[in-house]
Amino acid sequence: MRNFIAQFVLIMLLLISRAAFAEEITPLPPSITVGDVTYRIEKLPGSFDRPLREPWHGPGSKLVEAIPGARLAKLLDDDLKYWFGHNLFLAPKGGRYAVASSGHASFVACLDLESGKMIRYDEHFPPTGETRGGNNYQTRYEWTTTIMPGDKEDGTPQAWMFVRRWNREKRERESHLVVVPLDRPDQPQVMALDRVIIEVVDRADRELLCRTNNGWLRLSTDDRTILAQSETEDRNLRVGHATYSPDGSEIYAVSSFSGLIVYDVKTGKEKARFGRDGRYVNAASLGATFDPTGRVAAVATPYASVLTLIDTKTHEIIARYKTPVPPGGLLFNAEKKIAYLQGTALPYE
Repeated sequence: MRNFIAQFVLIMLLLISRAAFAEEITPLPPSITVGDVTYRIEKLPGSFDRPLREPWHGPGSKLVEAIPGARLAKLLDDDLKYWFGHNLFLAPKGGRYAVASSGHASFVACLDLESGKMIRYDEHFPPTGETRGGNNYQTRYEWTTTIMPGDKEDGTPQAWMFVRRWNREKRERESHLVVVPLDRPDQPQVMALDRVIIEVVDRADRELLCRTNNGWLRLSTDDRTILAQSETEDRNLRVGHATYSPDGSEIYAVSSFSGLIVYDVKTGKEKARFGRDGRYVNAASLGATFDPTGRVAAVATPYASVLTLIDTKTHEIIARYKTPVPPGGLLFNAEKKIAYLQGTALPYE
């Protein structure tokens, strides 16, 4: 019954999302002009269901290789194949140890690529009350990994694993950061975080932009403190993607049903909210993308087949276009003067 109600609410919100663009909208023309540059519109083939930048693409990602779990089948027993058979493992090039880029399991660990053994980290976590009263409940861990440069002395990359779990004793979700030196995986640092971090969505100098349960935060890579975080009264705000504006002064975040919201990067306060523009519901979205000059932001509303262009200085809407396919976003190529329209799949179609 609960699932039926949830699906009914989602469908109603979906209908509202489409009805929001009841007025007539100009079809997307063959080209658009931004400033003094005219970009030819070209549709990319197919649709996508993955982000352009994977969460593990941190500042140290060039130092590692991504190994599909299927290639490690001989190392994994049946239980490990169940949990990790479809994951990507991240390891220093030529290195011995690897961590899963993301996943969920009853434990958190690093894989020894030579022996197939797991070095477990969940034992470093404080207890959550799962064994209280003889209860055999197993804690479920979920995580995403970002690769960071190692210490300046040796340069070996580190895996930063942002781990989430349910604390039964406190009756709340909590988040920990596990820092794993990939040459010394048996010496992890485990620290509790004040906010539940879902994944890293962007990065800037000495900081990471992270998606949280109902917003975003900027995390210092020096001391792991929160530099700023989104402020909103909407507790059900579900941010799917966030990115820095080209000048670094703002955060552009898209929410499944609240659309595009522009925040001040330092205070976390809302500067503009577009409501219907940028609603992605459950479709894949690139979030906000920008033209090479940084003057214009583009955001897609997949279920309405609408692409919106916004002035980044005034936050005023420049144009709305009806697209021939459900859009995931627009990607500008300055050299070729092409704006690539990326299509996306609609799960409820």
